[in-house]
Amino acid sequence: MAATNTISSVPPQGYTNHAGHVLAGTLVSADARHVTLRLPGGATRSLPLSIFPPSERERIGIESGTLAPPPAVAEAFERCRLALQRLDVLVKVGQQSEESADERRDLERRAVRAIIADLEKEQRLSPAAAAYFTDRVP
Repeated sequence: MAATNTISSVPPQGYTNHAGHVLAGTLVSADARHVTLRLPGGATRSLPLSIFPPSERERIGIESGTLAPPPAVAEAFERCRLALQRLDVLVKVGQQSEESADERRDLERRAVRAIIADLEKEQRLSPAAAAYFTDRVP
C-alpha cells in the first residue's frame, strides 16, 4: 500500500509542471502517483505526479511526507531498523546492557546519516531530500 499524507492549513503555493505552467494551490494530499491540490477558488484537482519535473515531485513528496527513499537509503533504513530490533531483544533477554545497546544504537543511526551525507555530497540527493531523510532515520 502506498503512503498517502494529507496536508491542511498550508498557504497556496505554485507548482510548475513540465510545460512550465504554474499551478497555484494548496497541497491537500499526495501519494506515489498523484497529488491533489485545492485551487484558489476552492475546487480540488487530482493530478498525476508525472506531469511535474523531478524537482517538483521531490518538493511535493517532502511537503506531503511521502517522498520515497532511493534504494541505498531504503536499504540503510531497513538494516538500521533490524539492528535496533536485535539490540532491543538482546537487552530484553539480558545479553547486552542498556548502556552498551544505546552506544550501538547511536552507531547504527550515525552510519545511516553518513550514507545520506555521502549521497548528498555525490549530488545523488538534494540538500532538501538529505535533510528530509536524515530527520527520518529510525
